[in-house]
Amino acid sequence: MARSDPQVNIRMPAQLKSLLEAASEDSKRSLNQEIVSRLEGSFNPQPGKPFNMEQYQLLKTEILRELVDTIREKNLGVSSKPAKKD
Repeated sequence: MARSDPQVNIRMPAQLKSLLEAASEDSKRSLNQEIVSRLEGSFNPQPGKPFNMEQYQLLKTEILRELVDTIREKNLGVSSKPAKKD
């Protein structure tokens, strides 16, 4: 992370902050690195691999398309998916 990255000030329960501080000590990371790592992990569909915003956007788009298609099928009996050929 660079100093030019935006800063965000948040409030959190004291107990959560204590847990984060303990986790950051265990992982030998700064508190900031610990929080960023955990936030990135919450968006990462493949734990253990680095967060990839482009991959996240593609996955989000795919999920939204499937959701819209499911709603259309249930409400209108119409699907945007091509018919399966036997």
